[in-house]
Amino acid sequence: MDFIGHPLRFLVDVIHDHGEDLKFSFSKYFYRPGSILDQRETFVVDGGDINDEWLSGQLASLEQGWELALNSKVIDSRNRTHHLGMIDFAAGIGLSEVRDQVRRLLGDAMWLKMSCYDSGRSFHGYFNCLLRPGEWHEFLGRILLMNEVDGPQVVDARWVGHRLMGGYCALRWSKNTAWYESYPLRVVQSLV
Repeated sequence: MDFIGHPLRFLVDVIHDHGEDLKFSFSKYFYRPGSILDQRETFVVDGGDINDEWLSGQLASLEQGWELALNSKVIDSRNRTHHLGMIDFAAGIGLSEVRDQVRRLLGDAMWLKMSCYDSGRSFHGYFNCLLRPGEWHEFLGRILLMNEVDGPQVVDARWVGHRLMGGYCALRWSKNTAWYESYPLRVVQSLV
């Protein structure tokens, strides 16, 4: 598989910007639509080991019905926990609404750090920054506020709830079941 446009390229940029000594959390999970808890196995990978060959091997090793996700949790060389900012946008929301809400509630600086991917069902946002645990909780609160009372749903609120319960965010990197329509693919976004 050609990983041009895959979120792997985002993570390679994070490793380049923040160091190969980071350890990244991934998970393999079995998705059941509408369930409160999912069956999930997490594992940690050294940043220097993450490349096209590593991802090809991970995708090939998935059992039927299981998917691969990047988790937000990152461990630095001093064993401190950080989180990558991640958002699972609501299905049906347009890219211009994504841009407007991210800029409104997170600011232009965060908008410029975001890489946006079309997952086939919704857009996924990844932010090239490392958030401390308290900042991560505030980040999740802010993204929930993108869903205005009388406005369209911008963020998948159930996803935020699942991720708060899990203690980390996770966004899918594979397409190993019929539930998902495609691999996530980077979209070009206007910075205006």
